[in-house]
Amino acid sequence: MRSRRLAGAGLLALLCLVACQGKAPVIPILPMSVPDGVLRVGVASLPASTDPALTPAYDSGIARTAFEALLKPKPDLSDVQPAAAASYEVSAGGLTYTFHLRPAGRWSDGAAVKAQEFVGAWKRILDPRVNSPVAELFAQRLKNAAAYETLDPKKDADRIPAFLDGLGLKAADDRTFVVQLAGPAPDFKWIASVPAGAPARGDAPPAGSGPGPGNGPFRLDSLTKDRAVLLPNDHYWAGRPHLARVELSLQGEAAADLARFKQQQEELTSTSGAGAVAVSADGGLSRNLTRMPRLEELWAQFNVHKPPFDNPKVRLAFAQAIDRDALVRDLEGGAALPALGPVPKGLRDYRPELAAQRFDAAGARNTLDSSGEAPAALDGIHLLVRDLPADRALATFLVTQVKEHLGIQLVLDAQPSPNVTKLLANGGFEVQAPGGWLGDFPDERDWLDLFQTLNFSGQWSRYSSAGYDRLVQQADTQPELTRRLQLYAQAQQLLAQDAPVAFLYQPEAWNLRQPYVLGVTYTPLDDWPGDVYAGDISIAAH
Repeated sequence: MRSRRLAGAGLLALLCLVACQGKAPVIPILPMSVPDGVLRVGVASLPASTDPALTPAYDSGIARTAFEALLKPKPDLSDVQPAAAASYEVSAGGLTYTFHLRPAGRWSDGAAVKAQEFVGAWKRILDPRVNSPVAELFAQRLKNAAAYETLDPKKDADRIPAFLDGLGLKAADDRTFVVQLAGPAPDFKWIASVPAGAPARGDAPPAGSGPGPGNGPFRLDSLTKDRAVLLPNDHYWAGRPHLARVELSLQGEAAADLARFKQQQEELTSTSGAGAVAVSADGGLSRNLTRMPRLEELWAQFNVHKPPFDNPKVRLAFAQAIDRDALVRDLEGGAALPALGPVPKGLRDYRPELAAQRFDAAGARNTLDSSGEAPAALDGIHLLVRDLPADRALATFLVTQVKEHLGIQLVLDAQPSPNVTKLLANGGFEVQAPGGWLGDFPDERDWLDLFQTLNFSGQWSRYSSAGYDRLVQQADTQPELTRRLQLYAQAQQLLAQDAPVAFLYQPEAWNLRQPYVLGVTYTPLDDWPGDVYAGDISIAAH
């Protein structure tokens, strides 16, 4: 099962990002750019490893910039487009994908990118000894990969080579990579675009040992705990990038970060919370602001197998008692969107019209009345929270909301993060917040599969519904997009009504850009502002 950062660590400390009209803003490249400009970027985190196979979605900015997968998301996430592969075909039954690599594809040392290097990279992802954070994405879709879940890295070491050799992966020649799937998976094109799926060189340095060759628009020059430097790949198939250097530096306190930006010590940065409040109040900063939604949601999760939350009407009443507009305003400084369903803004099947969990104090009391539970009988329910400042702030807000709108006094149960993780895993809780999810790739399946029966590691409610499972499983394999989205829409409505979780909000990125930085394209997938299309960025004379 996947174990995700948003389901398990201090969630609200993440950068929060929001959208302008749901489109990816593009700042076009203008004349008079400086050919050797330096781009300095403030970032929330830096990866522990330089190995794409070990890169989780939330630390993918460097991997996506220094390495290139077969395909690449379009800026508006409507589809994929060619990247390391110039084109691809899908067989009539949807079980075979054939990727044709670019003849001009080169590593940063000038060597040609070969199909065999994709075969090797994808085998590494599915090698249990590597423990890749994205392995299940591939194991659930590739032919002969299902056994990944049962292989123990030590006990089954003698079986692993045969397992890897039996996967549906083949290099037909140096520039043709063929992938066979276990069954129809219309979302597979997105799997072929995740940064971890980039090629791997057999002579590259071991994971985390330092920079090595990459096939992306930039190459990693150095990485420390608080700084990374990227240099252009002179051999990149689309031509040398416009920038001479990209410097990524860890952010500190919001006030200090904003001061550096105002002093032109950074060209790009993102902010949230207190920083968002400061930006809103500063006319100079707000002129440099672009808001973009992140593929991320936070929620409160109920243990549906313990009273009183085994009663769906009690769960729904709690969900209806939360004023999400006030939450976004008071806790996030406006840098978020209220969430009412499992699919975030930025995806095709985002449905803000879902009404089941919409805030309605009188309606919440009516729903609770219909549950047969008296408010006084529910006093003393424990709200489990990690003992982290941002998490405690959210949990305190929820306690106040439930008391004000339902007359129920919750008990805040703050515990060290490892304890909370154990309690979630063994079902030893009543309600916990915040939980959540950070998307691996921009397809509805990545979100709606979370709530299928027995999928406990993305959300811990232990929700089980045969009707929901049936809708999602049909949609997951449905090749016709309109019908697929109709099935997912029905599943969303059922999930919002059953309320195994109370959806809370979707963070936004408040991206700040100096006026002399050109060619920036923001997307909801960005780890640092504009990283998905970093090769297009340039610096104008200033």
